[in-house]
Amino acid sequence: MCTERGGGERGRSRGRRSVVRAAAVALLALLALGLAAANLAQGPRLRTAEVHPGLVVSRTDQRLVLRLNQPLEALAPGDVDVSPDAPFALSTEGSDVTIRFTGMLATDTRYTVEARVRSAALGTTRTVGTAFTTADPPVTTLVGGERILEHRLGDPAATRTVLDAATLPGAPAIREFAASGDRLAVVTDALPTGGAVEPSGRTAPGSELRLVTVPARDGAAHGMSDPDAAGATAPGAAPRLPLIALDRLEQLRADPRGGLIGVVGSGTGTDGVARDRTLFLIDAAPGVDAPAVTALADADGTPLVVDDWRFVPGTGAVVVRDGSGRILLSESFPEARVTDLGLAGPGRAPELGALLPGGTALAVLDAAGGDARILELSGARTGDVRLPLPETSALVPSGAPAGGALHLDAGTVVDVVAASDGSERIELRTAAGSRTLYAPAAKDTRIGRICLSPNGERLAVERLPAQGGEASTSFLAIDGEAAAPRSVIGGAPSWCA
Repeated sequence: MCTERGGGERGRSRGRRSVVRAAAVALLALLALGLAAANLAQGPRLRTAEVHPGLVVSRTDQRLVLRLNQPLEALAPGDVDVSPDAPFALSTEGSDVTIRFTGMLATDTRYTVEARVRSAALGTTRTVGTAFTTADPPVTTLVGGERILEHRLGDPAATRTVLDAATLPGAPAIREFAASGDRLAVVTDALPTGGAVEPSGRTAPGSELRLVTVPARDGAAHGMSDPDAAGATAPGAAPRLPLIALDRLEQLRADPRGGLIGVVGSGTGTDGVARDRTLFLIDAAPGVDAPAVTALADADGTPLVVDDWRFVPGTGAVVVRDGSGRILLSESFPEARVTDLGLAGPGRAPELGALLPGGTALAVLDAAGGDARILELSGARTGDVRLPLPETSALVPSGAPAGGALHLDAGTVVDVVAASDGSERIELRTAAGSRTLYAPAAKDTRIGRICLSPNGERLAVERLPAQGGEASTSFLAIDGEAAAPRSVIGGAPSWCA
């Protein structure tokens, strides 16, 4: 009896506990449903906002993604406000709103974005918003062949030395440099002295290409080199670690998007091979400890003689003007090939202009006069280049240009113009007319290189004093309404490489 009574009580106890648990679960479920319903009733809420502050000022078609806590009805462009104003395209997928900036944004600028969103479940609405500040990318200049300075245009106090020739073996003079990510490629005098006669009787190479890593602030730079060249130095001697050593190295340029560096070399190097304006391409991407050096060759495998050249940004391809005046496109993806773009011909002497900001469109200039052509080379990104290339005629104003024209788009040109008294000025020209962007205060100041910032927002102007002295660089706002002009010490601004 006793056992049976106890068993029954335990059974009833278990039953009561089960009922309590079930009730608790039901209550929690009801609470969860209530909270979910309340959440839906309150309207969509912003969970995260994702944007890359550096890419929006250097590339087009960059995205700001707003991630909300519930599915949304599709937004219309009028539901989104961007301030300062910037053109964009809009898409909605599930609980994500993607704002694609079709142009590039201004540097060092705070943008606010507001979106009026509607719940797909209940139709409740809410305005959500976010803000972000775009990057102030560095620009570098060369001072007297001795130092490379890094500047932030939004912060004059941030200027610093990123490379001093005195830290390189033998303290050679720096002739050219190009920045690619956290690395600098520099063309220097060869060591011990360029042009010196070696014991063999042969003239030593006059130029060397070195690759150094830019330090973080307050850090120390260190040399990068071809490991095959290391170890050849006598004990106790200053190391010689060039990637390339030739009689002449010039036209040093970098593709910041792809981590590639290129330079044109002539002369006989340590390998005994004679070169005539050979374009060398170097993989300087982050994580590449032993950069590969490749000589650009024609379709038949012979080295190309290169008069001028450009990277096609982010594609690994290059466009060159060879010694016979042909304009060639050399691709490495999906396979190596060289394509004659068919621009040269009787009476036609095309020259390479600058790439338009932010894209893969290249201005090709006719030295004999007439309109420039803007060629779209985006097919190099996918290995799908087809001839004839899409092209747009561009306004090339009449006048007496002292330097190469820069195109902001198919109908907007920045040009250096020489006056009859020998002075120079920079003009912005469109089909509607022209206006002066810059004229040196001293008439005998020469204008050297001019180049655009990656987003086409500013113009870098290299100023060369007529009586010698140190070069300087001024940075001008193209629209004339942005930040005041900024001048820094040093020439050869990195935007020109």
